[in-house]
Amino acid sequence: MKKVKLAIPEGDGPIQDAGFRLCLLKEAQKQSITHFFAENLPDKKTVEALVGGSPHDVDRYTETIKKLGGDPRGFNVDVKGYEGDIMKINAFIGYLHTEQLMKGVDAVQGLGTTLEKVGREFAQTISDGFKHMDDRFDEMPKKVAQELSK
Repeated sequence: MKKVKLAIPEGDGPIQDAGFRLCLLKEAQKQSITHFFAENLPDKKTVEALVGGSPHDVDRYTETIKKLGGDPRGFNVDVKGYEGDIMKINAFIGYLHTEQLMKGVDAVQGLGTTLEKVGREFAQTISDGFKHMDDRFDEMPKKVAQELSK
């Protein structure tokens, strides 16, 4: 089995938080890659992929990834040999699903916090409005009495 590590830096646009690893995975499935792992690196500008399979499939996959993106120059992909373990592609699919679900949970929790804050602010605005109305209603009898006494 041939194994390589691909480092793919951001080009004209972001590749992290843009579904790029899903794109890499889809292409790996199309190219019959048997072992695969991809992660966003901490620099927030690079995706790293570990790819394993037959030499022919890995070489074809690497060339395809270099051409992705619609730019004739393609991506600047740094390809190096790799000696470590790489999970089977089906295991990575499960891993990625779980990771994406966790992002969804974090987003929903953040939305809940935001809605809670907006709700508190809205309730305060309504309360302030009613207080202002109460003050105006308290003044009304005096104003009515003044108008009637004219």
